[in-house]
Amino acid sequence: MLNMPSLSFGAAVAPGNRQSAIDLARKAEDRGFAGLYCPSAGDCIAFCQSALQATHSVRIGTAIQPIYFRVARSLADTAAFLHEVSGGRFQLGLGVSHQPVNDAYRVTAGKPIEDTRAYVSDMRAAVPFTGPLPRIVLAALRDKMVDLAVEVADGVAFAHTNRAILAKKIARIPEVRRKAGFSVSCTVSVVVETDETVAFEVLRRAMSLYAFLPHYRAYWRATGYHAEVDAIEAAIKSGEKDRIPALLSDRLLADICLFGSSSDIRDGVEAYLTMGVMPVLAPQSTSGDPLKALHEILDIYR
Repeated sequence: MLNMPSLSFGAAVAPGNRQSAIDLARKAEDRGFAGLYCPSAGDCIAFCQSALQATHSVRIGTAIQPIYFRVARSLADTAAFLHEVSGGRFQLGLGVSHQPVNDAYRVTAGKPIEDTRAYVSDMRAAVPFTGPLPRIVLAALRDKMVDLAVEVADGVAFAHTNRAILAKKIARIPEVRRKAGFSVSCTVSVVVETDETVAFEVLRRAMSLYAFLPHYRAYWRATGYHAEVDAIEAAIKSGEKDRIPALLSDRLLADICLFGSSSDIRDGVEAYLTMGVMPVLAPQSTSGDPLKALHEILDIYR
């Protein structure tokens, strides 16, 4: 077994593949992966509970649990329970999510920084009643949320961020916090495919979802992808949503994703680790089968 103490992957859970995703958690543990993190879709807390029960050593966490979906005290009860019964293997990733997601759940988002600070404070205030909480990690795109994570949380989680920008974000984290165990992770879409044309086609399909999210468009614009975002927003405004994947440039995809041979993927992962960032690999597959994609990543580290 290859020990991968700093490498994790994401597993989206959907109707029909829930048990298979739990089985993959066991396989990830057998291969020595550090963790498995579940996006909010499909009830990430329920998945974490089942995956924790099915495993013994791998860390399982949310990436992320939206704060507007549950009141803080209720989530504190659940998080403390999972923390205790898993022997500390549960990690709670929190975030404000995105407007289309919140709209689907009929919840109204407020002010991200103020609401997140209050939410974490309320959770920590419940500890005398709930018992110890797990590590709390905040999802961040902008500098103010990074600063808040340093202030109130145990780590920060980025997603789909190019390494040049990521280095600037990390520079905001005081070294004393890093030495004290403050963690930094970044979700990275990855496809094992040596044909660039095919790889980009797969990644365009995967990343087009994020192009519809206003927070990501604003973030990409702020980090230098002006032409891409202008074109995407024009297409959305004109109702030409089917054009969105083609508007994600090769430059953007190459900066924020990993693709190529097994060796290329390993080299890309190593680049993140060298920065002190735990990459959370979000596997994509040329077949369109998410479980096959996860197996392809596992197979890289046989």
